[in-house]
Amino acid sequence: MDRSISKLAQTELIGAVGQRYRRATKRKKTRILDEFVELTKSHRKHAIRLLAQGEEVLSRLASPEVPSSNRNQRLENSPRWDANDTESK
Repeated sequence: MDRSISKLAQTELIGAVGQRYRRATKRKKTRILDEFVELTKSHRKHAIRLLAQGEEVLSRLASPEVPSSNRNQRLENSPRWDANDTESK
């Protein structure tokens, strides 16, 4: 997906436009949404969800994703496949 703006700029835009979107009438929401979709090149339904959720979305976008310790444990304990393993039976 080719974005016209950076992820940081998109996060700032969601913060700035989100409150206005949530308080707007249906007609104004349509205009705000049209501008947001054109600017971010995101799908319309995705943009609706981003703008409607507000602070919850901003906190998820702003914080880096940390892998869970369970996932790390599974990766460490999983068997490794070796391309040079030529065990013949």
